[in-house]
Amino acid sequence: MGDLATKGRLPYNAIGVLDGDKEDQSHGCIVLPGSEAPERMVFGELKANGWAQLLDRFGIGAGSLYQFLDDAIRAPDHHKWTELVGDRILKSKQSVWEILANQWARTCVRPDDAKRVTDEIKAAVARASERPKRQSIEVTEAVDVAAAHKEEVTSPAELSDAERPERHIYQDLFGNDP
Repeated sequence: MGDLATKGRLPYNAIGVLDGDKEDQSHGCIVLPGSEAPERMVFGELKANGWAQLLDRFGIGAGSLYQFLDDAIRAPDHHKWTELVGDRILKSKQSVWEILANQWARTCVRPDDAKRVTDEIKAAVARASERPKRQSIEVTEAVDVAAAHKEEVTSPAELSDAERPERHIYQDLFGNDP
């Protein structure tokens, strides 16, 4: 997706962001700091820093919170860690991740990593804003056009070449006809 975004082949401006452990697949993407899954990195670095200031952020006692966090890390699927913590403290997994990631960014991210990611995002936004807005026809627009011509349309394939949405979408993505 990042490659399509940087080449302006999407029907909208976009920025690709990729986990640090997927750097080998990063063509056109901004790569997050680290070389392991973000959950593993965030939990691990916060634990190494004594769960830096999480008590205030979660608003529960140290004994319970630290046990819930430690228990989550022992689970084999790191994608479930925030859900496991959230179930114990009655918060959504998104809320747990937001708190952990925010605290990690404040206390664990190296300044050079923070500057690199920030600079890459700013540059990507600047490049995206310089690209002209792309126009593409939507399926509903194509059906409306056909209906205006009083044609009975049961599928996009019955539309004329100019009205076929998949042709326009393909042209927007790949720059040529299918």
